[in-house]
Amino acid sequence: FRSSLTAVASDDDSGGNLASKVNFAANAGTTYRIAVDGYGGAAGTIALRVGASASASANDNFSNAIVLSGRSTSATGSNVNATREPGEPNILNVSGGRSVWWSWTAPASGTVQIDTVGSTFDTTLGVYTGTSVSSLTRVASDDDSGGNRASKASFTASAGTTYRLAVDGYG
Repeated sequence: FRSSLTAVASDDDSGGNLASKVNFAANAGTTYRIAVDGYGGAAGTIALRVGASASASANDNFSNAIVLSGRSTSATGSNVNATREPGEPNILNVSGGRSVWWSWTAPASGTVQIDTVGSTFDTTLGVYTGTSVSSLTRVASDDDSGGNRASKASFTASAGTTYRLAVDGYG
């Protein structure tokens, strides 16, 4: 039985105060086996909590990107419970894991700046062209040049081109 187990998530200490914490996308009807062990053989009382989180944002997947329009626009959202898709590029070779997507078609040609200033976590930002998550071409990307762990990317946009915007959490 033990040899047929597949690891879904694991952790050591990210819950604070030497506590472990994992988040993963659970599938309805699937039985999950949870193992708790003491670091280095430590022993004591275990407090285990299991709770379903809210579902991921609607724009978790590339195909469900939220469409932005206009010369100047803004959006808010969350990447809590978001996931990575197979074939999705790492932004700046950072293995984030909680990306969300927007798309924007440039109404005119010229320099464009996109940033995540005001976000409450350390973001990475990727700007791409392409029609599927596995065939994207990077246009611009950034981590932290917006100050306070925010990302800011500038690029020259071409009128009528649709740009795919990915925001992920650093690490």
